[in-house]
Amino acid sequence: MSENKPPSPAMMLYKAARFAGFDAAKGWPVELETVSLACLMAEEEDCRPGNHADTWLSMLDDAVAAGRLRARSVPLNSDDEVIIIISARANWNYVARDDFAAWLRAVGEIPNEFVRAWLGDAWQEEALSDAAPWNTANESGAGELATTNEVRTAFASAVGKSFDKFKRALEDTPAWIKGARRAPAGKGKSAGYLWDVAVLAEAITEHYKLNRKTMQAAIAAQWPNAADSFAL
Repeated sequence: MSENKPPSPAMMLYKAARFAGFDAAKGWPVELETVSLACLMAEEEDCRPGNHADTWLSMLDDAVAAGRLRARSVPLNSDDEVIIIISARANWNYVARDDFAAWLRAVGEIPNEFVRAWLGDAWQEEALSDAAPWNTANESGAGELATTNEVRTAFASAVGKSFDKFKRALEDTPAWIKGARRAPAGKGKSAGYLWDVAVLAEAITEHYKLNRKTMQAAIAAQWPNAADSFAL
């Protein structure tokens, strides 16, 4: 694989820790403060006025203040805090995985790969809900949907030496893969698309002449319904 291969879980953890300011040696935290979440969503190492993280922070704190995002609030000068930062904010607002996943779903936002790695099962449970249209197809019999980043990571091992060609196909969408592509995953080309996982698995297996059991194993854990459809 090339230098553009998907990061390992360990590398994902350490990169996320740099953005969100937690100790990677202790593993993924069970909750994150809104400042950390803002930096993680924006993939920025700090929140500066005018940068993308600062915009996310305003959005998150407003949601907490309005009661749309449930959080555990701790006064800035509390003994629970080791570092005291001069700020106009009255509290640290800590958000748990399940609460953040539910809020993302409610506002129609798709988290990046770092946030999804932190959310883990919490995001997958939200993604499989039929109230989440960006991850579950509306039409009857349609399979589960996933973002470009998700399928690129999930299928990396299955496609093996063809990974670079597969990565380019997700970006350029040649005719053989176009039938699996659905709506854009977000604003801008960098957001990629949503893909019907079962249809994509069929297209990849046929195009690269891959083993069906290997392909099914690549999707079974994250998209069991797609795996069932693919096995038919």
